[in-house]
Amino acid sequence: MSRRLSGNGIGGLWRPGVALLLAALAGLGCRQDLRTTPLTPSRTPFVRDVPVPISFELVNALSRSYRTNGFRMVRHSYWGQAAPVTVYAFYRDQMPRNDWQLLSEQHMQGAYHLAFSKGEETATVVVAPERRALRSGALATVTVQPARAGAPAEIR
Repeated sequence: MSRRLSGNGIGGLWRPGVALLLAALAGLGCRQDLRTTPLTPSRTPFVRDVPVPISFELVNALSRSYRTNGFRMVRHSYWGQAAPVTVYAFYRDQMPRNDWQLLSEQHMQGAYHLAFSKGEETATVVVAPERRALRSGALATVTVQPARAGAPAEIR
């Protein structure tokens, strides 16, 4: 004797369960809309003269800094949910407001590169797309170092 599952049993849950699973999988594949409106600088950046978008967080595992008598080296990475081109525009516009002079800019293999100088220091900003915890966004890595010849190229 065969037994048929009714709509009140497990068989009745099969169709709605599959539909829910398919909807969830479709949602994972959808591209999130990234923020493309101009970003606002935080009032409390990690480095006094290096702006950070208000919604961005410091990525500790990728960041380090060193300061001693009149000498500093900073390599900070910040991540946030914004389109890389929006983050590039933020740094291109905000660094000069902190007395950094734009030296060069380029777009290469999906990443934006900016170079600045101020006094005896140089700053580079690299902005690239990056996903974190299923969220699309941008990773901005800012490096500040002495412009003097013989100074280390970066903190490792």
